[in-house]
Amino acid sequence: PAGAPLPPMTVGRAHSTRFWQAVLRDEAFQSMSRDHFVIEAIEASAKGSSGVAVRSLSALRPLRVGDGRAGGDGTAEERAAMLPKLQPGEARRLKDGDVLVL
Repeated sequence: PAGAPLPPMTVGRAHSTRFWQAVLRDEAFQSMSRDHFVIEAIEASAKGSSGVAVRSLSALRPLRVGDGRAGGDGTAEERAAMLPKLQPGEARRLKDGDVLVL
């Protein structure tokens, strides 16, 4: 229904396995944790508007999150390596242009 909160969506090899196997190269699929991260709603409050956040779930395979347009003229891999890592349990509000790097 309209106005209903967004349910959390867990992303990892243990979730929607066939989908991830179909869209990712085997190397990328194998680098994904069984429970890698969760996308969750941020409710509107007096301090700000509603939005979406990502929360890292993996201690072994860090999730990097940040502005995909930042990093200058380096290769995609070099720019991705410069993005900050989220610690397990740490969440970050997503903004327009953000990328998630596994």
